[in-house]
Amino acid sequence: MVVDEETHRFKSYFLCFAACAYGYEGTRRHENWKWFLHNLKKALLTERPTVFISDRAKGLKEAVSEIFPMDHHGYCLRHIKANFKTEAKAGY
Repeated sequence: MVVDEETHRFKSYFLCFAACAYGYEGTRRHENWKWFLHNLKKALLTERPTVFISDRAKGLKEAVSEIFPMDHHGYCLRHIKANFKTEAKAGY
């Protein structure tokens, strides 16, 4: 939740249920991400550019460029490194 420090008025709030977030781990990851991002785009109520930072989750890279074609999508090196270590231990 974000509150204006001067006026103490509500500015914004983000809520994500764990079951919804983990639901994107299914077999249709690209379609799930497209659905999520489409709804996010409607909820933003603005045409301002958006910057996405992710760990390159399966399907997300393609979905961001499809739903937000003019916006920037960068990658979080810390998460990519952690994912690489996890996958290396699992023997992928």
